[in-house]
Amino acid sequence: MKKAVYPIIIICVLFSALGLALTQGYGSNIETQHFESNEISFDYPASWQKVTVHGSQLVAFQDPQSGLKMTISRKIVPNSYKPPQNFVPDLINNLNTSAGSLKLISQQITDLDGTKAHDNLYRIKMNNSTLEQRELWIETNGALYSVIFTYSQDSHQTAANSSLLDAIGQGSSHEPVQNYDQINIVTQSLKINATNLIATPKFGTLAIPSLGVEWYMRSDTVNAINGVYHDSKSFYPGLNGTSGFLGHHTLYSAPFARINELKIGSVVIINDYLTQKKYTYNVVSNGETKWDYKVNPIQFPKGTNELLLITCWPPGYKQAAWIVRCKPVAIEPLT
Repeated sequence: MKKAVYPIIIICVLFSALGLALTQGYGSNIETQHFESNEISFDYPASWQKVTVHGSQLVAFQDPQSGLKMTISRKIVPNSYKPPQNFVPDLINNLNTSAGSLKLISQQITDLDGTKAHDNLYRIKMNNSTLEQRELWIETNGALYSVIFTYSQDSHQTAANSSLLDAIGQGSSHEPVQNYDQINIVTQSLKINATNLIATPKFGTLAIPSLGVEWYMRSDTVNAINGVYHDSKSFYPGLNGTSGFLGHHTLYSAPFARINELKIGSVVIINDYLTQKKYTYNVVSNGETKWDYKVNPIQFPKGTNELLLITCWPPGYKQAAWIVRCKPVAIEPLT
């Protein structure tokens, strides 16, 4: 009888130690600092390092120990843009999952200091490793704010498996609890202040690696330096329909001067600040010439998930529209 009691006592001690570790948490032991600007403020772990921001990012940090990364971005919403439902791009569900690297795991509504936030969790396959990305989306100040955390799922699983041993001092990895506690420090303290923002028509970039060019995507006009214009009759990138971009062939930096050189399979990349996603396309046809585009406009149908690059033809004239058709092949986080 006594022999049977000892294993039970040992098991109880182990689970009590684990419960104590989990209920006390490691968050209470994390030293914090405070970030504040006129627009946003939040607490963050003192061990985090601030890193260079890109595109629409307001601030970015990285934990040098676990590799966890956090970015806070903001983009003023163009008048013609309607965010996708739950802030999950339609293309994620429409694209063959074998072609994309992002998989939606869960979505919910989270309260951030009285403000509703869409809380989406993705799994990412990248460079033979598995990551998780948690996105919080908030609409305020006429803009979209995103708070994005990216961390290694592989290390989370490894550490989770050893958490019982950690609780009794036989392990060293506290990464799952540590990462979640670090995220909670930010989300529980985040505040977005009421601010008058200056609108900008640029909402991302369009790059063609084989031509060595990258241009801003604009929502206002085709007549701008270093930019291509999103046709207002078409769908925005990531939404359920054909996106169309117009660019001059000879004027205003001539962004589409050489698109007739693109070959089948050439890559076109859209870095979209509105969804914080990178969309990769392959050219499927080049050379479609529409001579009657003035009386029979180019169509951008719903549900086709194409990308059209459009310029005037012949060069320097407006007799026809030259069209390059592209199909999506991958979706990745915007980095």
